Amino acid sequence: MKDNKRLSTEVQTIYSLRRFKNARDPNFVEALKIYTRTITPEAHTNTNEITYWLDRGYGEFGDEFCVFGFFKEDRVVGFAQLAYFRGERILFFDYLVLSKDERAHGEYYAFAGQLQKWVDASGLEIDYVVAEVSYDCGGSTPS
Repeated sequence: MKDNKRLSTEVQTIYSLRRFKNARDPNFVEALKIYTRTITPEAHTNTNEITYWLDRGYGEFGDEFCVFGFFKEDRVVGFAQLAYFRGERILFFDYLVLSKDERAHGEYYAFAGQLQKWVDASGLEIDYVVAEVSYDCGGSTPS
């Protein structure tokens, strides 16, 4: 009789979140492509503005402008952008998007969980969290 070894039933996927320091980050362009493919032209910010503020920052105001890439293994699969206004103690989530191929296995929750961990570890003093919810032109549900 053959030795019946149990096959491993464990499959592991590694998700990670990385804040881009500047527009020269090698993965920034890939994340920005996901953003431009996902957000409708009516609702998206010009990518030149995102690049400008990522490189310049809000430092002189004491505020933070953050752009993140969400990774599945070593592939960029998402983009997030937020701003923190220190004087008002407001955290503003502007964009949180995943590539269309990465929306079926709970990746959104993994991405949101990673962002929550980052916010918790950031030490930001927050009174309000705000998010923009956009609708497609003439749409009755969020895009």
